Amino acid sequence: TPNKTAQTAGNEGWAYCARTEERDLFMLYFERGYAETTSQQPDLRGALPERTYRATWFDPRKGTWSDAVELTSDAWRRIKLPLLPSEEDWALKLVLQP
Repeated sequence: TPNKTAQTAGNEGWAYCARTEERDLFMLYFERGYAETTSQQPDLRGALPERTYRATWFDPRKGTWSDAVELTSDAWRRIKLPLLPSEEDWALKLVLQP
């Protein structure tokens, strides 16, 4: 959340998420302009409760992955996501840790 605060007739500023049924892998995509459409830090809902996920940013312009950081879900299955690295398109992969 938020997932669609951009203009509905535009092709910028939206956020998307896909996950496995087991909730052990989440793939998120933030379109260019997403950070401009919202003032709140993004969060993810639907993770496993009180579990740790390894998060890595993917830069689609360079085809490179960032160093991983660990994020922990709360009892309500939410994960507060890090701020996007820039105003451009970014993907974020979350992998459940054992």
